[in-house]
Amino acid sequence: MRIFLLCFSYFILTFFTSCKKYQASKSAFFIQPGKISVFTTTDQGSREHKITDLWVYVNGNFKGVYPIENNIPIVSEGKKVNIIVFPGIKNNGISDTRVSWPFYNQIQIDTLVENGKTISRNFTFSYNTTTTFKWMEDFDNQGQSLVKSSNSSVASVSLKSISSQESIEGKYLELSILAGSDYAQIETFTAFEMPKANANVYLELNYKSNNPFVLGLIGDNSAIKDVFKFNVANEWKKSYIQLSGVINTEPISNSYKICFYMPKIDVETPRLLLDNLKLVYL
Repeated sequence: MRIFLLCFSYFILTFFTSCKKYQASKSAFFIQPGKISVFTTTDQGSREHKITDLWVYVNGNFKGVYPIENNIPIVSEGKKVNIIVFPGIKNNGISDTRVSWPFYNQIQIDTLVENGKTISRNFTFSYNTTTTFKWMEDFDNQGQSLVKSSNSSVASVSLKSISSQESIEGKYLELSILAGSDYAQIETFTAFEMPKANANVYLELNYKSNNPFVLGLIGDNSAIKDVFKFNVANEWKKSYIQLSGVINTEPISNSYKICFYMPKIDVETPRLLLDNLKLVYL
């Protein structure tokens, strides 16, 4: 009797699961995300991105967040549908804090697709017109807006050329610690006013480092407020770091310099490589 019940339960489960899949295919089609890219104008800097998810609305209703490697089911019941897609990122590079990235425009699709079909679609996003680019640095020009901090006189800061095999995109900045020292720091030459009570204040950056390092903000009192600690990254990474929490933490300043500092930790020659820095807000 026990064997019969187990077999019967398995049959029922299989039957209804199959029916569910069949019914879903009869009422839905699927979008297979292809290439995900970002288009920028000449005054918007690099097109490097780290879009990890697509946030999907169908006929005005939120349907879910889908990793870019997954197919997206669109329940259409055989009718024309309006699909809106927003790009998603890992806030501060943390997997558990995935958010919709508000600086890129949404993509709208009006389509009628036969149910059960799978269509492939590339997605190219662009910055929306409300984005303010307060500061950008890609190190490809003659000058640079990051300088050695006064408390880091023994650190070596060098600008690598485009011919370096380590380049991700043109030139990059290298911060390294010379023998006999255990600390290096760089900061922006200029302090920037940043909006208060605004959650959408971010620093975009590409980085590579064999040593942990810290992104901070230097306020009016010259003290550093830590924003985020980065771990070792042996390959180039892209991150979107939210600054708003620290900006609105006491002591609050009228303007801030952006800084990076690196204490030597169990590495003979610590090196930090930076590229494609963007301070953006809405």
